[in-house]
Amino acid sequence: MRTGDSNERLASLFNMTRQNLERLINKARDCLTEGYVVLHLGMDHVTRNNIKERNLTIPRAIYGDDESSKAIIICDGTYIYMHKSVNFLFQ
Repeated sequence: MRTGDSNERLASLFNMTRQNLERLINKARDCLTEGYVVLHLGMDHVTRNNIKERNLTIPRAIYGDDESSKAIIICDGTYIYMHKSVNFLFQ
C-alpha cells in the first residue's frame, strides 16, 4: 500500500494507533519477504532446467546451439527496483 500518506493518517483511517499500524505493516512486510519473495522473485525460485525449458527460439539461435542445451539468461535492468523518495511534492 504505497499512497504517500503518513502513518498517522493511515492509523486514523483504520481507527488504530500509529504503533499498532506500524507493527502490522512490519508483520506484513516480514510475511511477504519470507513467503512470497523467496518463491517468486530472485534467482533461487527457478531451477536451471526450468530456465533451459523456457529458452525461446531466437535467443537459442543467437547464443546457443542445437547440440547443447544451455541455460540462456538475458538481463537488461527492466525490473530493477529504484526507490523513489516520498519527500518530493510532485512525483
